Amino acid sequence: MKILSIIISILMVFSSFATFAKAEAPTEDENVDISKYVIKAREIFGVSMDYDEVNSSVGDNFISINWNMTDDYSMSERITFDFNENVLNYRKNLDDYKRFNRTLVSREDAIKTADALVKKLYPKSELKFENLEVADSNYCLTYRLYSNGVRVYGAVVQIYLNKEDGNCYNVDSTDLMQAFLRYDAKVDVSGIKGEGEAFEAIKKAYPARLDLLKSFDEKYVPFYTWNRRLIVDAKDFSKVKYDYWMALYGGNTKDASAEVEKSSMSEGEIKEKDKIKNLKTKEEALEKAISFFNLDKKKLRSGNLNPIYGTDFYDYSFNFRDDNKGQNYYFANATIKADDLIPTQFYTSDGRNEGRKADESKVAPWVEKIKNELPFFDEYKEILDDDDEDDEGYRISKHFMRKFGDYYVPDDSIYLTFNADGLSNYSLTRIWGDIEHEDKKISSDDAFERLKERFGCRLYILPVIDENRENIKETRLVYAIDTGMRSQKVRATDGKIGSDDEKYLTSPKGEEDDAEVKDAVISGFGVLDDKAYDDTATYRDLLYNLSYLFYENMNENTDAMMKRFKDLKIFDKETLDAPVSRETLAKALVLKKLSLKPEDIRTDVFNEDIKAKEKAYPALMIMISGDFKDMDFEENATVHEMLKMISSIIFR
Repeated sequence: MKILSIIISILMVFSSFATFAKAEAPTEDENVDISKYVIKAREIFGVSMDYDEVNSSVGDNFISINWNMTDDYSMSERITFDFNENVLNYRKNLDDYKRFNRTLVSREDAIKTADALVKKLYPKSELKFENLEVADSNYCLTYRLYSNGVRVYGAVVQIYLNKEDGNCYNVDSTDLMQAFLRYDAKVDVSGIKGEGEAFEAIKKAYPARLDLLKSFDEKYVPFYTWNRRLIVDAKDFSKVKYDYWMALYGGNTKDASAEVEKSSMSEGEIKEKDKIKNLKTKEEALEKAISFFNLDKKKLRSGNLNPIYGTDFYDYSFNFRDDNKGQNYYFANATIKADDLIPTQFYTSDGRNEGRKADESKVAPWVEKIKNELPFFDEYKEILDDDDEDDEGYRISKHFMRKFGDYYVPDDSIYLTFNADGLSNYSLTRIWGDIEHEDKKISSDDAFERLKERFGCRLYILPVIDENRENIKETRLVYAIDTGMRSQKVRATDGKIGSDDEKYLTSPKGEEDDAEVKDAVISGFGVLDDKAYDDTATYRDLLYNLSYLFYENMNENTDAMMKRFKDLKIFDKETLDAPVSRETLAKALVLKKLSLKPEDIRTDVFNEDIKAKEKAYPALMIMISGDFKDMDFEENATVHEMLKMISSIIFR
């Protein structure tokens, strides 16, 4: 890539702007006129004339322009174009935004704004709106690229609009979209079969696995899971491997001995734990590590006792390394459980293995050795995931997962990786205790139907990337249930998709004339279910609105949110769907607004004698004035009243 950096007075940008390359991928001897890109950026985003520094970079497939203030780099804008003048990415720093001032932009207006912007960003391409989410201080709108009326798999762009002023501060397009914008081939849509047949083919090709996944209350919940993309060929319904996003991870070469020593326990603590836990000695654990993993004791650098996170157990961690540099470096870490000398972790990084392919003949002996070492190995079943095949033979991976009755337990797994010399990574994640779990209540077919209802089974153009992972060499037509994620899951107790209770708030049904309530709804507050303004608000509604208000994060499940607000002492699983009283609702909002604890405020806080506390609790005065003056706070709150309180208390 050729890098061209210039610093130009903003006064010169449009009068005597330098030229650098032409509109195609440039060579060292070719020039490109970047002034047209600067002009286009100003036309689309209104880039300010006040910047006093402009930097540009020209690559094989893009041109990137940066605007900065030399005395304040927090004020900046950056835009990246391809050579067809499509905007690939854009970002404007926004440091002066104040959270939860009244939002002026409705969701409907945000979609209209983004629709118009997308036409400017990609004037020669077809994109359609797919989704709107509330993300931090912005609306995040997702648009899908189409070709010949067919969706392009993985080709999306996200537009971020500020909720207060409606301006765009961020544009992010996926690598696949950027590659497809450079791709100019037509796609043959003849000979494809129907969606109904494709759905049945996907069900057959990708059977669900029934997993037990841990919830925040420490219990295990059954989920139907799919750890591969659900894609079949549109003509013959054969499975289609999709690995474009796969990254290759080498060995961890970081020397972690200093960190381990810093976090490990002192000799006194070790002796004390030995008494309590009846642990094996460090010497016994070291002997096990050396003999089992074939390590050289001369290269030992440290050995420490550490607690195993989330359990009452401990392990010894040993670091081995030499002082060689370059391709002769060597580093290894081995971890042995301290009470029974079970090997739990091992990884090594050896520069001599770089460029050498894995030796398949060394896999079976190691698996047999581990099987003989672990008394519970027969509880595990090998997991075959064809999406994990890759890396041209430089490593071989094995994954064994515990089978617990009808269920698999992903938290209880054995991971093995092999290189040219044999075992390079070993990880045992064992549940050292009972597994308490709920039972499944829906079938695998029901779970598939939920995925289909939510995401559809649709026709896509699937780009096939070249060996350099840069350009599209061909495309194929596929049917897919595209969740946007590599891993899909449906809860087997009630059919909710993944974290379906992590959904965003929606506007209540019906019309609303109260300006303050409308402010709250436009700002993103609302309800979880299909409720009207006159319906009763629940504790769950309050919980999600609090989470949106104070953390702007709806990507948590209900249990996580409850933990965040445990200081309020009002939420528990049994009453989440019960009506919430006006008093409880108001208290929660005021307490969080003033960063108070429940004990800081009296239970009769909304009685008339609260006037004596006016100076201490100014936000409470809202509750005894105006529309709330004569309110009976012992009654249950309606959705209207909840949103009114949010707007009145929080926006003042």
